[in-house]
Amino acid sequence: MEDVLNEALQPLFERQDAIELMFVGLAIALHESGSAPLPKTVEAIEFIRLFAEMTESPAVSEKFGPTLDRLRVARDDGARPRTSFLRLLAMHATTQPRLRDALRSWLSQATPDEIADDLKDLLGKLERPSGGGH
Repeated sequence: MEDVLNEALQPLFERQDAIELMFVGLAIALHESGSAPLPKTVEAIEFIRLFAEMTESPAVSEKFGPTLDRLRVARDDGARPRTSFLRLLAMHATTQPRLRDALRSWLSQATPDEIADDLKDLLGKLERPSGGGH
């Protein structure tokens, strides 16, 4: 029964993920256009998350987590926000397909600092020529 319910709800979860990513994309576009610096956007969303926790419920507040985490990684990475997401894309692209679910699980639990550190390590590996060159 639980499997049937999860299968029925999967499109809603996917839609929520898509909306969160669209929001992150808009935040990056606003940052890059100079209209809304990413640190100010993160600060405003953190305020609204607190507002939701106090006026709605902790469950509503918790839904801000993945979006805020993505924006914090982009803000704290020290690179342009779009570059941060290109690095995440590289992380997924260099992961074997059978391990991508594990990567997504780790990314959902890792702190922004852990993600940023691992991305920097990955870039270092990608930039270094392999020892067995032609």
